[in-house]
Parts: sequence; structure tokens; C-alpha cells
Amino acid sequence: MKVYFMRHGESEYNVARRINFDPKKEVHLTLRGRDQVEKVAGELKSMRFDAIFSSQFMRAKESAEILVKGRKQKIKTDKRLNEMKYGFEGESIEIYYEARKGAEKFSEFKVEGCESFLDLKQRVYDFLMWLRKKKYGRVLIVTHEGVIQAVMALFNQLGDEDAFLNKIDNAAYFMFDM
Repeated sequence: MKVYFMRHGESEYNVARRINFDPKKEVHLTLRGRDQVEKVAGELKSMRFDAIFSSQFMRAKESAEILVKGRKQKIKTDKRLNEMKYGFEGESIEIYYEARKGAEKFSEFKVEGCESFLDLKQRVYDFLMWLRKKKYGRVLIVTHEGVIQAVMALFNQLGDEDAFLNKIDNAAYFMFDM
């Protein structure tokens, strides 16, 4: 099975450098974000996907909707593809960076009641094990930076610390063989 993981296009909170880990908070794509996803949609136009998944977040669903335009496929949402629960909802990303500054390992740092990168990695692993049981040939997953970082660690492309600190551009996509 070939699995394509794509990060959503640029969102309003990416521009504002704010944290959003609550899928009920509607953070939309920017015009630039829509253009980024339209470009990827053109690149993937000739590719057939057996299933298309998205996280529950508005910016990921909007990105997935652009990608399925002209296809007769429904987008399946799965909460295991949601962004990492960093804490600090709506706050500046710098507040999170400051809070984790003293952590021995960034991948293990978490705010009470939220997730560490290792927690996220386990959630993504559970999704991949579920997906592996399906009989799909090619799958497209629209998700978030943290999820793709976890996938990179799970597929042994990077260690946990390096994966978690690896920047993933908006609308970037990666293919993995499962």
C-alpha cells in the first residue's frame, strides 16, 4: 500500500503563529493556503486513490475538499490524524517553545492534560496498524505537521527528536510504502 501524507495548506493561525489543537475551533485556510493545495491537486490529478482521509480540523478538511474536487470520493475523517495536543490553545507558538525550553527531550515534553510527541506517535501508529488491515492500494491523508513528523519517526526516516524538530512546509506531501 502506498500512503501519501500531506500537510494542510497555510492557515490563518500559521500566519498568526498561534496554536490550535482543538478541532472545534474553526481555523480556515488562507488564500495562499488554498493556492498551495490547488497546486498539489494539479500534481496529484492523474493519481487514483482508494481512500482519502482527513483530520477533523477545518484547515485539513478544506485542503482535502480541494484535493477531491472532480473525484467521486468522500473524505473520511479520523481523530487519530488530528494535530498534537500541545496545550496553549489560541496562544502564540513562542509560549509553547518557552515552556518546553528546559525539557531534557523535546519529544517527551507535555503540558498537563495534553500530549507529548511520543503520545502523538503512538496515536498515529494505532491509525497505521488499522489502515494496514484495509485492502487499499493507494491512500491520501491530509493532516498536520506533527502527524507527518510522527510518521517520519515511525518509518525510521528520523529519530524522535530529529523528527519532532523537522519543519514540514504547508501543502508538502510525502509517500510511504506500507
